[in-house]
Amino acid sequence: MGLVIFLHAAAGSPTPSTWIPAIKKRFYATWPGLTTQLVSKHLPPSAATIKGHLDQQRQNIRSTKAPTQLIVVNPPTPTGFTDTAPYHVFMAIIHCQGEVATDQTGAFPHKSSSGIHHGALRL
Repeated sequence: MGLVIFLHAAAGSPTPSTWIPAIKKRFYATWPGLTTQLVSKHLPPSAATIKGHLDQQRQNIRSTKAPTQLIVVNPPTPTGFTDTAPYHVFMAIIHCQGEVATDQTGAFPHKSSSGIHHGALRL
């Protein structure tokens, strides 16, 4: 029984319905003492096998029906605008000098010129 549990873990804890046909096809021919009869008789349910199959792809998330025709209604334009485009984008450009801004993942790996270091990486 201990040999079957060890070899099952060494194979990556596959389900018995996958592992037994693979043994029959002689994919594990070099593994000593491993037979389908031994696996069928002595392999207990494994927590690793169960946990390895928890991450399944969700089913029934996309419709198989053809999409219906959508009616697009343009929103009213604000007063004072003659443009009839359905969307307006407003933006401003701001010039900054003497500043540096970044959006990095993780801690900055170097000390500042004043000797301050706020990251997890200590240099």
